[in-house]
Amino acid sequence: MEELLQDPEFFKMLFALSGDACYVLDRRRRKYLLVNKAFERLTGYSTEELTSGEVRPLDIVAPEFREQAASLDEDLRKKGIARLEVEILRKNGKRRWCEATIHNVNYKGYALRIGSLRDVTRRRRLQRQLEHQIELQRKKAVEAARASLRLYQITEKLRHIPHLATDLMAAETEPQMLKDAAAYLTTRTAFNYAEAAFYIRYGRYLLRMDTNEDPIPTNANNRIARIFRGEKVRQRKRELLLQLKGHRRVLGVLRVVFDPEEFAMFSRNRAALSEQISLVETVADIVALALLDLRLVKRLERLARVDSLTGVFNRRYFERRLNLETDRARRYSRPLSLLLLDMDGLKEINDRYGHAAGDAALKALARLMNRTSRAADAVCRIGGDEFVIILPETTLKDALKKAKTLQRHIRKLRVDYDGKKIELRASVGVAQFNPKEKAEDFLARADAAMYRAKQKRLGIGVAGGEQNGLDGGD
Repeated sequence: MEELLQDPEFFKMLFALSGDACYVLDRRRRKYLLVNKAFERLTGYSTEELTSGEVRPLDIVAPEFREQAASLDEDLRKKGIARLEVEILRKNGKRRWCEATIHNVNYKGYALRIGSLRDVTRRRRLQRQLEHQIELQRKKAVEAARASLRLYQITEKLRHIPHLATDLMAAETEPQMLKDAAAYLTTRTAFNYAEAAFYIRYGRYLLRMDTNEDPIPTNANNRIARIFRGEKVRQRKRELLLQLKGHRRVLGVLRVVFDPEEFAMFSRNRAALSEQISLVETVADIVALALLDLRLVKRLERLARVDSLTGVFNRRYFERRLNLETDRARRYSRPLSLLLLDMDGLKEINDRYGHAAGDAALKALARLMNRTSRAADAVCRIGGDEFVIILPETTLKDALKKAKTLQRHIRKLRVDYDGKKIELRASVGVAQFNPKEKAEDFLARADAAMYRAKQKRLGIGVAGGEQNGLDGGD
């Protein structure tokens, strides 16, 4: 581990793979010396454009922030570090808000600036929307109950909306987000509702996110389901049921029960009651917006790592996962194996039945591999008709058993297409990781074993199998 932390190549890898946009700048010449891929994506400029000197640091700063950026040297001389939020100007003229962290360092006689930029445009946009909503609600409250003590109570709750939004943005999963939101709404020092629950639609059911209640069918006569469908329901005393709407879609239902003492304060005043309902509507809008935002992020993450045709992981994910698994296997001396599978006769299927039939065959094969693999395994499509299964904690012997089982399933598989049943065949290469080899050499051995199996029509080839007699099918 100490050798790793002293290896310059390791830190180069950290710089290159960082999710934040990172750069190294020659302070005297005001020229970029080094940028990572995230910096290219954020600014829209290529590494060549940035490091050639054509693009200067102030060129990517929006005009109204350039004076502030140019004055950073004084702060950096005093403190050595500066943090600020600025708008940058991308190559295509579009703007992005960024959170910048900047260090001035002197290294081996060179005056350098090392910095990172984090895109916070989405966060600021949500903040602006929240601020707009808060301002609207504050104006309504002042106009409706200026002379009443009820104004204090409603304003106190409004004050907690930004904190709620911040908590929602930090959540990584939908269940956690909605459980945290329900808990926050019932906190006495925050919104002080007696009860709060979110019922979210998944398929044909509404699920309550903070308990293990039975799912509610969306077509049920239940009050929650009727509100979800947009039907009128007589509200019970102290209870409020609202749809969660986002982009003209109904995502679920929010149920709130008011605190008895607070309800007694505003229930007889129409204006105050309207403000309380408006506040809950604002909360529902914020939760719906955060939920849609999280789903969009997860969808984009999935698209970046999943093959669009077959639904299994793509080559980009495979390469990253293989490096992680080989590092782990090497560090902890744990077994790791690969199955590299190539569909035999895909060209013949395409020529005989059409490319749509070939796509159907690839999808069927991918589903079979997913269905017969463990949760810890990773099924990936790395080429037109090539798939790889990463098998953590698996010896060569167990990987060979897995390959034989998979081959038996493939031989039984029939793909229904246009009234015809298409048989599939595949060649499989099996290899176990050697801690002394690189990840690409590991993959190459599995590929060679697969190629040998295909040439000799063995069905299964094992890396090193010619020496140990392991090559062959069932």
